[in-house]
Amino acid sequence: MKKYLFDKPLREGFIKSRPNRFVMQVVVNGKIVRCFCPCSTRIGSLKFENIPCLLSANKNNGTQYTVEAISLNPLSAKRRSWIGINQTKINSYREHFFRNRQLNRILSKITSVKREYPLSRTRIDLLVDSTLIEIKTPLTSLSYKNKLSRDAAFNSYHRTVKHYKVLFNNVGNLKRAIVLHCFMYDANIYKDILSNIKNQRMRNIIIRATNSGVENWQVNLKIDVKGVRLNLKKA
Repeated sequence: MKKYLFDKPLREGFIKSRPNRFVMQVVVNGKIVRCFCPCSTRIGSLKFENIPCLLSANKNNGTQYTVEAISLNPLSAKRRSWIGINQTKINSYREHFFRNRQLNRILSKITSVKREYPLSRTRIDLLVDSTLIEIKTPLTSLSYKNKLSRDAAFNSYHRTVKHYKVLFNNVGNLKRAIVLHCFMYDANIYKDILSNIKNQRMRNIIIRATNSGVENWQVNLKIDVKGVRLNLKKA
């Protein structure tokens, strides 16, 4: 499979603290540097002290680096597995893998792609020909190599509920409707998509959507210092 390559290899550091949701204090070459955190939500139940990370150079946002990925491996580890946290990059990754026909199990023939497709007073990430695709990048609960790192009960569900409702209300008017769950690490395979969802309203809407024909796909991405690889699974 063709890898998504970064413009320049990422550099390593380690996070000393996360003073607010947009800033991380990172040790780079022995010095503490203020870095941009591209994920404004919670990241599992992690306490950001001495957490290894990968950094890309910044140009315009007032910080020297962006934290692209973190690792749950100890600082002493010679090899690390990385968890991507830059949710703004997911569309770039997705476009690369669609363009290089690495998501053919989901869509084999693509002639047109419309981004931010307006539908029922919301926007769905993609309309690919006659298929609606909404992309989710879960990070509030990390399911990693049979270890779970959970935060407090997941309660930021309103947007997800709205998207599932729009999809199942419109799936009959289109060829297909898909929710693409993109994990930017080697997450456990979904055995039950509802297993980490406690909110009853959200559970009910997902059940209704799935029974109406809305598909759930799981995509795992593997990140290293050079780029991103794809691992596709059916949820």
